[in-house]
Amino acid sequence: ASAYNNRGLEKMDSDDCQGAIADLTKAIRINSKNADGAYGARAFCRAQLKDYQGAISDYSKALEIDPDVALWLFHRGIAKYISGDRKGAIQDYTQGLTIDPTHDMSGTIYYFRARSRGAEGDIQGACLDLKKAASLGKEDAAKLAKRNCR
Repeated sequence: ASAYNNRGLEKMDSDDCQGAIADLTKAIRINSKNADGAYGARAFCRAQLKDYQGAISDYSKALEIDPDVALWLFHRGIAKYISGDRKGAIQDYTQGLTIDPTHDMSGTIYYFRARSRGAEGDIQGACLDLKKAASLGKEDAAKLAKRNCR
């Protein structure tokens, strides 16, 4: 399992997502109980190939094994957002920010949560998130906040 996992990660780093998925799938079949990393990597590759439902499924499996990985919640939220599940995305972003509020992706996640909240009609929540994202260096968020929030 470890050899397939490592080879899958190498293929992922070389932008060979199809090959990475094949090797990571073999690693998961051999050792599914300790495969949270393989599920997370395979989910990332599936998202790169625009298989967002497959990515959501794999991130969910990874989170069943280890529910405290904020990065997987963030990425699953992005896949949900792209798939049109704004409420699910908001939940994942919020849970990820609760687990790791200082993650290096926090500005991006506040920005995506703002967009999801805005799409759901929560303008006040969207503005709060835009301002937080702007304070964390997201220039796009600062521009949107200046234009849309009082």
